[in-house]
Amino acid sequence: MTEDGLYRLGTVQGISKQLLQQLYVHLVRDPCVHFRCENGGKCTAPTDKPYCVCLPGYSGYHCELKAGMVDQCGGCPMGEVCKATGIVCITSPCPTHKCEVMDKCGGCPAGQTCHMVYPPCPLPPDCSKWSDPVIPCPKVECDPIPMCS
Repeated sequence: MTEDGLYRLGTVQGISKQLLQQLYVHLVRDPCVHFRCENGGKCTAPTDKPYCVCLPGYSGYHCELKAGMVDQCGGCPMGEVCKATGIVCITSPCPTHKCEVMDKCGGCPAGQTCHMVYPPCPLPPDCSKWSDPVIPCPKVECDPIPMCS
């Protein structure tokens, strides 16, 4: 690791330190950046799969359930959340909630929807002078980022 906190992948002439830092930011993303936890919960992602650590008195995938609340779905598989369907049956009992696959945003606040946004992409590095035979020249990946709006 260098004095600026970056790991040196190799040396390439003609690439600025700023471009390498931008490339590093694009290569290493925090899975908690777009994952929301409610009621003071904190996101953690020790295995690159984000989840919420809830404060006492809260539970649920996003810490959305207060103590004593019942998950109307009876529990959902990992990666799904319990959503109200709005279906109410008068003549016979039926569920008013169902498990739904979460969107890539990890769920958005009420009134917002999840959109995939393409960030500005850095220029690709000139790999013609790449000198490290073990580590390949870094590629610029410009994947969309999920954002609520």
